[in-house]
Amino acid sequence: MAAPVSTNQPVPLVLADGRRVQAVGYSGLLHKPLLAVFTSSNPVAPPVIEETLAKAVAMASHDFVVIGGFHTPIELALYPRLLGLGIRLVRCPARALPVRLTAEEVQALAQERLLLLSPFPDSTRRASRNTCLRRNRFVLRLATALLAIEPPAESRTARLLTEACALGKPVHIVQPSAA
Repeated sequence: MAAPVSTNQPVPLVLADGRRVQAVGYSGLLHKPLLAVFTSSNPVAPPVIEETLAKAVAMASHDFVVIGGFHTPIELALYPRLLGLGIRLVRCPARALPVRLTAEEVQALAQERLLLLSPFPDSTRRASRNTCLRRNRFVLRLATALLAIEPPAESRTARLLTEACALGKPVHIVQPSAA
């Protein structure tokens, strides 16, 4: 049963596929379609970020919950804006929970529109390239669809989008030159 969590202390959660994870927040968000947002670390022009934000908001208005690690500079720019717009979010850090929360995150948790989710054991206290890759694959498996700024060829993000296509997941691409 989905229940709100009123503390930043993680609780164990068993996903539909049997995986055990740590969670803080409203687990009912996992019962909605999940839109994963993936971007590479490469910088892009502000209009491309705005277009990505607009597409995420548009899909969220069609009952999608936005999920991601919100780790790259572009994702870090999108996250507080999505949160401020009242979009429902699942944030998956590339480390164990708990994490420090902003006032906006505390408010979103109280309003049952935020879930923090981690597949990592308590001993994983720092994000690394390896944990980011594992987290991204975790997010990919949970996602219903993906939204990404077109990544450079042969990048880790490009490989992840190829995996998504192989799994039959819809991938929505924002072209860096489009804006």
